[in-house]
Amino acid sequence: MTILDLDLFFDDGERKGPPSVKVYEAKASTALSKSSLPGLDFCLNPYIGCEHGCIYCFAPDVVRRQRETWSSEVGYRSNIPVLLNRELRTKRGTIGIGTVTDPYQPLERLLLLTRKCLLEIARHDNPISILTKSDLVLRDIELIRSTARPEVGVTITTMDADLASRIEPKASPPVARVETLRRLADSGIECYAMVGPVLPFLEQQEIRELLGAIAATGCKRVMADRLRMRPGLEMAFLTANIVRSKGVLSDPYRAEMSVRLVRDECTRMGMRFETAF
Repeated sequence: MTILDLDLFFDDGERKGPPSVKVYEAKASTALSKSSLPGLDFCLNPYIGCEHGCIYCFAPDVVRRQRETWSSEVGYRSNIPVLLNRELRTKRGTIGIGTVTDPYQPLERLLLLTRKCLLEIARHDNPISILTKSDLVLRDIELIRSTARPEVGVTITTMDADLASRIEPKASPPVARVETLRRLADSGIECYAMVGPVLPFLEQQEIRELLGAIAATGCKRVMADRLRMRPGLEMAFLTANIVRSKGVLSDPYRAEMSVRLVRDECTRMGMRFETAF
């Protein structure tokens, strides 16, 4: 296993936490897997794991990987562009890019795997749907525009930079993600904000501030998802001093009311509201 210091590839001072991540090569057996997610026929995940380290991430449970190493040991599927080139000859349908990883996590700046996959997709007619927390997606904005019916979602859960740094430590800061949405909207690419999970401990004013920032970008669509509980999640929030008492995260009524508030504010601000999954 190779250890790369990814700080060598950053000059914006945004990276936080330990400077190194363990990186390993993983050969994929297939590039496109069947997807059960609404609106997607296939999923494409160039990486295994995600350096963003989001405290609430559901992906380790979905792919049955150890949560403890999900963000500190990241695999890259080196042969995925070659496999994709072959599979696109026969597989038609919408491709979701980044369903259990972030395709624009820090390692992508170095390896360009997502970009190489987009170059292959651009030669075919498969629609794509990208989901990310990174402003690195803007690097590929013209390439994305060249694909068939592209869609890009940007996940933003809070406008509080300090809170974001604790729950999504190595993702782009909220203001950078908002600016990413604005530039996507200005480019004419179909885009949406993923408010997922909706954090049930946020005050009404905080949710309104978040949605107001999204609306100001020109984005017309918001997708929301409730916080999905898993063993150890509440304790992780308590240990990080993000919530101070048990039950705040696991209260189903509170979670439902938070999602309803997002829905109502979207309606008030003229944005289309959808629930995810």
